[in-house]
Amino acid sequence: MHTKLSALCSQQSQQQDNNNSLPCSLLGWQQNNCSRRFHISVEFARDVEIRSSRYSTTQENIASFLQNDYNQQSLVEDWGRPICVMNTGHHDAAIPNITASKFVKNVRWYLHLMAPQCSHIFWLETTAPLGLQRHPQTVNGTY
Repeated sequence: MHTKLSALCSQQSQQQDNNNSLPCSLLGWQQNNCSRRFHISVEFARDVEIRSSRYSTTQENIASFLQNDYNQQSLVEDWGRPICVMNTGHHDAAIPNITASKFVKNVRWYLHLMAPQCSHIFWLETTAPLGLQRHPQTVNGTY
């Protein structure tokens, strides 16, 4: 995560005159008044898709990004901490031998990481799957 953002920052700073900050459009923020909207897609409650030298999981790296980059004191003073809209479930259900208790433990861990970074957390309920044979998710597994 930090590597990708750093690379984008380096590319963009070469194009800007004496401005080392990322422009609002590159961060997904609106240009008018630069309101802060940001989307980070996370597919699992706990995974290793985005790792760094400091953290081994995607979720730890995202929490670190929010804490150290997105929630800078000057930005929090102006806009507050972000409202986080979260969901996991369908991808987790495909993990071999995952149990409901392990999934719940992973979700609680994920929420614990994110709570200090978010002003509010909205949890979106997992939608019912289509019931296709090739997918392990079931309607009963979404409740």
